[in-house]
Amino acid sequence: MARFITFRFDDGFIDGARKAAAALHPSPASFFVVAGLVDGSARLDHIELFRGRNFGAVHEWRAMGELGHDVQPHGVSHSNFAELNAEQQRTEVRASVELVRRIHGGPYIFGFPYNNIVASLDLTSFGLSAAGFVTASSDEAVVFNRLGDPEFDRFRLRSWAVRERHFDGIVDQLDSLPEQSWTILAFHSLDGEGHEPWTSLGFARLLARVRAAGLQIISIRSMVAQLGDRRSREPSLPDSEVTR
Repeated sequence: MARFITFRFDDGFIDGARKAAAALHPSPASFFVVAGLVDGSARLDHIELFRGRNFGAVHEWRAMGELGHDVQPHGVSHSNFAELNAEQQRTEVRASVELVRRIHGGPYIFGFPYNNIVASLDLTSFGLSAAGFVTASSDEAVVFNRLGDPEFDRFRLRSWAVRERHFDGIVDQLDSLPEQSWTILAFHSLDGEGHEPWTSLGFARLLARVRAAGLQIISIRSMVAQLGDRRSREPSLPDSEVTR
């Protein structure tokens, strides 16, 4: 029996990613990168939070992967999928997965920008093993995946977007997580980067509380791989259901 937790960072701010990786060492994080910002095909200066920031290059993210961290696709242009037609949606997924294939050999998990999941997309056709996220804020009750329940949908993974201003409430709820739960904590970056960034000090305090609570830190990639391995060994054992 165990309680699992994942530290997820969106948008691929590599300076913040390096800080998070150093704080977490030797535990892994999951980073969702915007392909157009990594390969230079999209500047996205119309997004104020992206201006002047460093989003790394393929070789830098590959180095993060070699340290044990998880790097996953988050689209090409950080577009809201609700505003794209079907072909544009497919292009965003396909091209971003192609970039991440240059970083590691899978499994691949797609993170929808703005957390707007499009259920009509056949994501398995792009070689994806999972996708998300249905996300609640930390001013709401903690959201976690309950491992072992029969209705789990790995293409609607849920996460909890945590804000540093809610620190006390966050750690209280993490302390009370049940056994066989998997909680994905959603961040963007640290120290002034990205949407509602945490400070490095606050992140270190949160990490210390997570470890003191005995929560097992795991990447999304590793959890998805374990779920797949378990199903292949024990066909009758169900996946987990994401619950509130």
